[in-house]
Amino acid sequence: MHPALLLAALSAATPAEIVYAEPAPGVRLTMSYSPAAGPGPHPAAVVIDESYCTGFLSPAGYAVFTINPRPTRAAEWRESATAVQRAVRYVRQHARRWNVDSNRIALIGGASGGLLSNLAGVLDSAPHRKSSDPVDRQSAEAQAVVTFSGPSDFRGLFREDTALAEASPVLHIRRDAPPFLLIHGDRDETVPLVQSAHWQSALQAAGVHCDLIIISGGAHGTAAWHTIPGVRDWELEMIHWLNTVLGHRGPAGAGIRLRTR
Repeated sequence: MHPALLLAALSAATPAEIVYAEPAPGVRLTMSYSPAAGPGPHPAAVVIDESYCTGFLSPAGYAVFTINPRPTRAAEWRESATAVQRAVRYVRQHARRWNVDSNRIALIGGASGGLLSNLAGVLDSAPHRKSSDPVDRQSAEAQAVVTFSGPSDFRGLFREDTALAEASPVLHIRRDAPPFLLIHGDRDETVPLVQSAHWQSALQAAGVHCDLIIISGGAHGTAAWHTIPGVRDWELEMIHWLNTVLGHRGPAGAGIRLRTR
């Protein structure tokens, strides 16, 4: 292949890195962009620490923006959630650049990102109308939230860590929060399933729509779920749930890990 063509192919295959915030001098928060298949305008997915989702969301017609927030101390939980919300604001501000529908943005978090998607989904998301930054003048409201194995309540687990207890999403629920989909393995020893069950009950009690998909035999994280005999097709369920909530029609199935049954 001609070097110029090879370079173009590599550039097309590599997700673009975008700086969406500079919270301090020399500190740059970046996201990677993976274009959606098919005609737009597309719904968008802001994905935290669950890069596998990109492989099956992009073919389904979702523009995917992946962020990987830096680890923070417990006292900085609000700053971390605010950074996630900043990513949503950024995508909304620049929606036309990627042919994205700014009224159809999903927030998806897994691993440590599960806590942040839970938090960012319920914290105040109103625009900062007096800000000089046009990004901050955008709403941080997602229209759907998907959380994998996310914690919801730290109270009683860390008696001496008040800051971490205050990071409990269950303490910050607002009644006008977007719909949630929780996906959790019943053999998760890192974040027990009861955290998602408790979170679902708390959201529903506040009038927030919330569904829960339980992965029978699933440990923490999605990496090995496809090796579980008879595991449910949770990726398809997730796509169909998002399509329903966001009013999207698109193909589903490409990019999903093959089951080893």
